[in-house]
Amino acid sequence: MCKYQTDICISKIDFSHKGLMEIHFKGFNTISLPVSLFPEIKKLSLSERKKWMVFDGQFFSFEDLSTVYSIKDLLSAYEHVLVAKQKEVTSVISTLQV
Repeated sequence: MCKYQTDICISKIDFSHKGLMEIHFKGFNTISLPVSLFPEIKKLSLSERKKWMVFDGQFFSFEDLSTVYSIKDLLSAYEHVLVAKQKEVTSVISTLQV
């Protein structure tokens, strides 16, 4: 349940694709992020990663981890990925315009 004044709530966290953390939002899409953006989570074994918990729909952590992450953390990481991809595309385009 979302405690805060927002419709964006984490409903599921999935690690079924190697190197990725997929975050499913209730009523919205899923975002996939490289686990490498979250060093503490990357250190967890696959079985430890399966022990995730969501708090108030906005925060999550793991049984074997003391760090609590927020939707804001996820969106900041997602923005980082998008900016990196945009730079990559721009670089490819510039090499094609010779």
